Amino acid sequence: MPILAMIYILVVCFAVADTLSGNLADRRPVWYTSFDLASAVVLLLLFAGYWVKGIVESMGLLAPCLFVFSVTWEICTAGHGLERSLRRVSSNVRSLVRKVLIGLEVTTAFIGYWFGGIAVLRTL
Repeated sequence: MPILAMIYILVVCFAVADTLSGNLADRRPVWYTSFDLASAVVLLLLFAGYWVKGIVESMGLLAPCLFVFSVTWEICTAGHGLERSLRRVSSNVRSLVRKVLIGLEVTTAFIGYWFGGIAVLRTL
């Protein structure tokens, strides 16, 4: 696995830890936090499966289902954690920070789902 892929996995792990702590701080329901965690684990497994072929192959037909679940959950919950982050920002730059954070979230998710999607398509 390339070093950039390992760095990406670390970045996503830190983002997931922040999201989970935010979910707990915001007192989101347990099912919501569990789905967030499950979606992130699926993303990381499929992303790693691009390089480690045995991961996705061992999932069989479950891999495409998990991929669809994870992408759907990501789309449906995109931007929900932004309110917590934006509370700490002054109102003058809030719009700019919101755009930057959305851009980072979309870019980070796109990279993972791109490689994860290719890994899933290879097994079909």
